[in-house]
Amino acid sequence: MKPEYHAIISLTTSVIFYLVTNSMIGSILCFLVGIFIDLDHFPDFWIFGKKRISFNIKDFFDYFYKHDYEKAVIIFHTVEFIPLILVIGQAILGKTLTYGILTGFVVHLLFDYAGNGVEPLTYFLSYRIYKKFDVSYFCKCKKNI
Repeated sequence: MKPEYHAIISLTTSVIFYLVTNSMIGSILCFLVGIFIDLDHFPDFWIFGKKRISFNIKDFFDYFYKHDYEKAVIIFHTVEFIPLILVIGQAILGKTLTYGILTGFVVHLLFDYAGNGVEPLTYFLSYRIYKKFDVSYFCKCKKNI
């Protein structure tokens, strides 16, 4: 899913989160997590991308939107993180801030599932490891996560 869609979805989700919880910090965390979860695409680009020497933002987006990749680790796109966020977050940040983080995280993954044409197990890190991060196993489309 394109970054601008994640920005709109994250903004909407964080406003709703604020209206429900009245927590400005929780809604900011919700917004930031909803967008910045996609930072995990940068290491994949640098490690698996064909142009490893220099970084160009156009090349980066073309790499993903033209399906020019065969492997993807996407470490932050991991359903297994949900219980970790709940347990560790509540121990450190408390319920409201943890729920803000978790809401941004889950909404991001749900919209990626809906918009990226991926298989049901795609966002399980254990499955991607089992398939050696080979995109052909977890994408319905040619190669689009």
